[in-house]
Amino acid sequence: MDSVVGQADVAEIIVADHSSTDGTWELLQQYLESPRVRLIRTRAGGGAARNWNAATEAATGDWIKLVCGDDLLYPGAVTAQLAALRQADEPGNAAPVVVVASSRDVIDVNGDLLIRDRGLGPLRGRVEGIDAIRTCVTRGSNLLGEPVCTLLHRECLMDAGGWRGDRPYVIDLDMYFRMLAHGDLIALPGPWGAFRVSADQLSRKLLGSQAAEVAGLLLDTRREHPAALSNVGTSAGIGLAWIHAGARSLAYFHWRKRLSRPAATNGGSSGSF
Repeated sequence: MDSVVGQADVAEIIVADHSSTDGTWELLQQYLESPRVRLIRTRAGGGAARNWNAATEAATGDWIKLVCGDDLLYPGAVTAQLAALRQADEPGNAAPVVVVASSRDVIDVNGDLLIRDRGLGPLRGRVEGIDAIRTCVTRGSNLLGEPVCTLLHRECLMDAGGWRGDRPYVIDLDMYFRMLAHGDLIALPGPWGAFRVSADQLSRKLLGSQAAEVAGLLLDTRREHPAALSNVGTSAGIGLAWIHAGARSLAYFHWRKRLSRPAATNGGSSGSF
């Protein structure tokens, strides 16, 4: 919350608490001193999609950034992304910009650095939406990163159907693909935020289901854009998705002690955004 409240160029901050029972709601009350902050509660169930949609629907701005409860924004992140948007959104472009994405750091449960400046791959500057989709598909990876990395055009997001929870691991990439079918990407090097990983992501079964979700999304995207995505490129991306899952498994095992929360503070996610 402090990393969000400290951002300039933010008109409103909506915190959607997903029926937490760990004291989060009570701790959030102090932030009501800021006139920009509004607290709402989301009824239990429905996974991340229910809470993310609640926050998105409550927003009134043209552009939104969704920050999950464990992640951090670096000072000036929103200002930098808005500046990149204004600079790249020149008259005469056939398609509007609908997504701005930046790289991020990966941190452990204590906030210490694990990986510096991860994301975007070869994407830089203004990229046509279908080219951004193709790059992610052929690399079998979410190059745009978690929601903390992105600035999203709210109307386009809503027109694309909102957040969907049928593939929870790729809920963000699924949305990016649906939005980028209607507009362009701005890829801004960073890092401008940090994504936190924990021991909850260590399970081999979980990593396998994550890779399967990526594979399913890539196949669906290929069917939706047959002229732009080849069978060979999509198949290569699916193979890489499984390789990435194996690499994550090895990395999480290597970092397992740094990803475990102390027993006194271990508990369910509050789901605050």
